[in-house]
Amino acid sequence: MQTANASKLLIFEAFRSLYTNIYLFNSESPVRSLVISSAAPANGRSTVALYLARAAASMGQRVLLVDTDLRDPSLHLCLQLTNERGLSDLLSEEIPDINEVIERSPVEDNLFVLTTGSMPLDPTRILASRKMESLMEKLHAIFDLVVYKAPLLLGYADTHLLATHTDGVLLVTALGKLERSTLDQTLEQVKLSGTPVIGIVANRHKEAFTNSLMPAQKILELVKTK
Repeated sequence: MQTANASKLLIFEAFRSLYTNIYLFNSESPVRSLVISSAAPANGRSTVALYLARAAASMGQRVLLVDTDLRDPSLHLCLQLTNERGLSDLLSEEIPDINEVIERSPVEDNLFVLTTGSMPLDPTRILASRKMESLMEKLHAIFDLVVYKAPLLLGYADTHLLATHTDGVLLVTALGKLERSTLDQTLEQVKLSGTPVIGIVANRHKEAFTNSLMPAQKILELVKTK
């Protein structure tokens, strides 16, 4: 039991360090909104988004965690929330007040959550809408930090559309699984969108806890090369 608790504490402290690095990414303008995504599935986007949001909230920030992965929602499962109503319902104007769908997290007082809600027929259309852009502006004015758990970067336009309205992208990669060419392609696409890559979380790697936020070049040296 003590070993398990020590491991959890180590992970949590690593994410506190990660948040501090992100906050200081731009000394002139602290990061207040970011998208968390990856190039491939099952790399831990939900886990990283949740732990990062919790870490920031535990350090006194008022944080909102938003699940924008309308095709594959998961944050409500991580936090044992119902997901009956959420982001898609808010954007479709079925719910006029954001306070009706934003929930307080059961794990941290300063952490609030906006789940996906009903599954729409066309997620990209919703996320690309002017309503979504307006909502993001409103959320960024209310909270100290807004963390968007986003769809995969490759194959969908959703994440690129979201990222252009935030301070940057945090990539999550499971080292040992991802091909070098795939990560190169992902970084190039983000670069073309003009959105800063804040860093890369090397998930499931022995260095992940001591160097939570690793420079892109170091990640490129660690991923597999075809």
